[in-house]
Amino acid sequence: VGGGGGGGVESKSLGDAIAMRVFNKATHDVPSVVDYTKMPSAFRSGNITSNATGTQLKLSDILPTTLINYTYKSYISTPKDLIGITNAKDVLSIDFINNNIPKAVAFGTQTVGDVYDHTKAICDRLKGYELVGLQNISINGINMVQYNLKNNKGDIEYAMSFIIGAKNGRSSYTIQSNWLNKDYTRDEVMYNIQLWGGSPALSVDMAKDIINRLTAGLPIQEIKSNVGLPKTYITEGKRIDENLTLTIKNNTTSTNGYFEIKDRANEQVTNYVSRTVPFSIAADGKTTIKVPTRDLYESTIGLYINGILQDEVFMADGSWGVDYNTSTTSIKKFNVTNSSSAINKDEFTLFRNAEVIATTPDYVSVYKLLRGGGAAQDLTAYKTLKLTAAGNSLLTITLVKESITAWKDQYTLQLPISKDAQEYLISLADFKSGTSTTPIDAKDISSMVVSMGASSTGRNSSVEVSLSSVSFTKDDIGYIRSLSAKDVTAYPNPSKGAFNLKFKADNNYSLMLKLIDASTGNVLMSKAVNAVKGENSVPVQATIGQGQKAYIISLEGSNIKYKPTKLVMGKD
Repeated sequence: VGGGGGGGVESKSLGDAIAMRVFNKATHDVPSVVDYTKMPSAFRSGNITSNATGTQLKLSDILPTTLINYTYKSYISTPKDLIGITNAKDVLSIDFINNNIPKAVAFGTQTVGDVYDHTKAICDRLKGYELVGLQNISINGINMVQYNLKNNKGDIEYAMSFIIGAKNGRSSYTIQSNWLNKDYTRDEVMYNIQLWGGSPALSVDMAKDIINRLTAGLPIQEIKSNVGLPKTYITEGKRIDENLTLTIKNNTTSTNGYFEIKDRANEQVTNYVSRTVPFSIAADGKTTIKVPTRDLYESTIGLYINGILQDEVFMADGSWGVDYNTSTTSIKKFNVTNSSSAINKDEFTLFRNAEVIATTPDYVSVYKLLRGGGAAQDLTAYKTLKLTAAGNSLLTITLVKESITAWKDQYTLQLPISKDAQEYLISLADFKSGTSTTPIDAKDISSMVVSMGASSTGRNSSVEVSLSSVSFTKDDIGYIRSLSAKDVTAYPNPSKGAFNLKFKADNNYSLMLKLIDASTGNVLMSKAVNAVKGENSVPVQATIGQGQKAYIISLEGSNIKYKPTKLVMGKD
């Protein structure tokens, strides 16, 4: 199963922090695969004592460190950076390991007066997991919500979430388990527990261990929910191009509902814009729905049936971020903006654009996570990196592979740019590792880092760069460049009035074809042409007289002009 070291914070306004986490791990040679032999042991014996009850209780008193009937070793995998970037006041994660592979996880956060937002159910469904089961179970007479998630390796993770509450002066704990965070009753101190394992018994055993040791200190009072489990919910979701594709499982006869969505346009805006998206679904079945997202950075999505909230998920795209030496460098401007350009569905697009201006004696780096949470993206089907850039510094572009630990082993390329914005095409085969001659295997790219260096004198220099329209394309450079060639071919040539016009286009254009008499300049005919990106072939039928004459073919549109070509036409 997935370990607890990530903390389940792939969304909900934490994109900047997660991007910095991923970037720091890459640049500081932190391996993506955990070596548990180098982590602290979590083994502990005994129950909660009278000296650690009520609001004095610690997560280390609550979470299990051994599993009965299993020989798994336990290690502390706590993501300590959650304190400060979430509402957690304390965090503890314990992974139960067999042969360096996690088999179960106990994860807890301590909050004050509110619920911890980031559960596996909320975060995992939009990063490649599928909700395949949702049910209530009874553990020691207490109702618990258990949910089963199929991870992106095809394995089932059996999970449950519940909250223990404590209040100063109260001689009991509360315990409650709900599907939606809004249904929890707030308490003075809240211990938010998440358990998951490779079998239902593992999560149940961990929950029993927690309840038994809690009751050894104080009695537990269950706060029973009158809401119940949702009958309609989202099983999985994936962002593709400008749409979020959601699969909804509906166990009712209702066929209509709506999404209440709160969007944050990019990393730097603070306001959320609300929208309502109605949908139709099949009764007692599954339905796939596309929700437009454009290049939006973040969305909170609530699913409503009959005006009642049934389910909630969060979507966050990979963030743009900036890294620099804070003791020597001054950032004058760092802007992330949304794009007005349409997304090409044949490309993998890095949403939004970034610009940075700084004064530095050494370096500034701009980085972009390819997917929300820094999840790796398989780019083996793509051949070319395409971007528009402008600036005053040589760029060093690094494609960060999740499987590579040492920064010097990552694949990089240097790109000279000019102060005027230009489109650049870079073959992925041109990226080279600092230590390996093996061509890049782009199956696990987590981020792109663009670094700009100052002058070699060590003096402060102004460094600036803007990056826009960044994408990975499936076409090789030669083909992409050929699309920009403004050549036109007519055949047959000579023609008796019927001919085909062939040309390439690097985008969709509205063009005007004119057939001009070469001797008089008179326009024989005009024809509107809707060009599509790629190869174009246009049939033309012209009315001509006896005898051969030379004509000029003109093909033009708004801000685009093809090279005129000569055509001979006439009847025998």
